[in-house]
Amino acid sequence: MFITRQDILTLIYGEKVDAISRQDEQLLTSAIAYGIEEVAGYMGRFDTATLLASADITQDIGDLLDPLDFETDPLEDVDDDIEPLTLDNRDPLLLGLVKVCAAWQFIAIANVGVDYAVIQDRYEKAIETLKLIQSGKLTPRNWPPKPVNPSTGVDPSQVFIYGSNPRRRNHF
Repeated sequence: MFITRQDILTLIYGEKVDAISRQDEQLLTSAIAYGIEEVAGYMGRFDTATLLASADITQDIGDLLDPLDFETDPLEDVDDDIEPLTLDNRDPLLLGLVKVCAAWQFIAIANVGVDYAVIQDRYEKAIETLKLIQSGKLTPRNWPPKPVNPSTGVDPSQVFIYGSNPRRRNHF
């Protein structure tokens, strides 16, 4: 999946997640799937298969430092028994939106020790952001557009805007 239990723990404490789910991981998995689908519904112009891919979600920091030219290796003195730090290659905006939507769905079961108003406020802001993205008023920087359909040649990432002048109401 695009997000895991560990990602949800940045919004809701682990003991609260256990209390809400009553040790049934299927409830959390279902809420995560709901959050992913809800966010994907607003992303019609973008390649959701690429953005929501769950293949490799971490990258070793050492790989990022390799291209940099240091006189000494910054990771040389690191103990081998310490797990190396990793960076996420998931888009941070998308990750935050999915986490909030999943958390909102998850606390609908019960909000044991979770500040309902805070999660509700974050959810409403996430939906506002998704609506801005959907309308084209906000374009995330690294989101790839949906590919052109080879059979029809239609580019689904292009926004088509239409409208007319306001209706006139003349009264004499």
